[in-house]
Amino acid sequence: MIIFPDYIIGTKSDLVGEAETQPVLTEEGVKLAKKIHALGFWETSAKTGEGVKEAFEAAAKVLLTPPTYTEQMEISAVVLFYSEMCLK
Repeated sequence: MIIFPDYIIGTKSDLVGEAETQPVLTEEGVKLAKKIHALGFWETSAKTGEGVKEAFEAAAKVLLTPPTYTEQMEISAVVLFYSEMCLK
């Protein structure tokens, strides 16, 4: 079983300041990322390309880096916990 880390990516950052938009503040995104133990919060815009490369590079770096022994043990514990929950 492969477990992928969580990322939070805020899209359409080019619309900040536009009428009738309700952007997520950077501080809110960072706070949520910390709360759910995500690897980070990235603001992106497909329209301007802002932040897209950085978000993809961060994801690729984590996915291409083998987990440490401790991370492997944490993943195993989570998988075991969910397996036991499913059997009940």
